[in-house]
Amino acid sequence: MKKRSIAAYVILSLVTCGIYLIVVNYKQMTELEIEGATLKLPAWAVLLLNLFVTSAGGALFGFACDDAINQIREKRGFKKEDNLVLWIVFGILFPIVTGALVQDAMNKLIDGQGTPKDPDPAE
Repeated sequence: MKKRSIAAYVILSLVTCGIYLIVVNYKQMTELEIEGATLKLPAWAVLLLNLFVTSAGGALFGFACDDAINQIREKRGFKKEDNLVLWIVFGILFPIVTGALVQDAMNKLIDGQGTPKDPDPAE
């Protein structure tokens, strides 16, 4: 995964009229796959929806990334965070915000930030 500036993501997405958003969203999804997450939707399908139906693409991007990031959190020993509804709603209304929130979650994973899992009482 690559750490990216959230402010630069938002500014470049606005300046390029969403082209940067689409490219980085695709990269984010492929980076999550490289980290070992299994995406519920293929990255190319979300890319096409982002190109032609931005609100649907943004919602599906939030849907796919929430599960993928939680898979990586679990592998690294962190608790899952339920951001599904938030990311879908922002994906429909403001896809730039969803991408920024996903990148923030990825940046935190890169930095090793997260709430540790509770120890298993059975052990």
